[in-house]
Amino acid sequence: PAGSPTGEMETISAAEKQEQRRETRRTFDLIDRDGNQNIDRSEFERLTRELGARLSPRALDAAMDAIDRDASGAIEFEELCDWWFASTSSDLRV
Repeated sequence: PAGSPTGEMETISAAEKQEQRRETRRTFDLIDRDGNQNIDRSEFERLTRELGARLSPRALDAAMDAIDRDASGAIEFEELCDWWFASTSSDLRV
């Protein structure tokens, strides 16, 4: 890829992955304002607004559905990690 002098993809180390997971946990805990170990729709909406996204109710529901694999109506930490790291995997390479 561009930016790699050898043209080869370099994956991140296990230590870097672990640190990213810790950072994700800290962020998750900040979003989970009621401390119930999941992100409900109102917390998710607050997050998207803080990030500058003004999603319609329909778009917000679609985003929640995409992340909430077990259809519980809330996003658990593992669901967030699975979604985040899958959606950013190409960004995690140098």
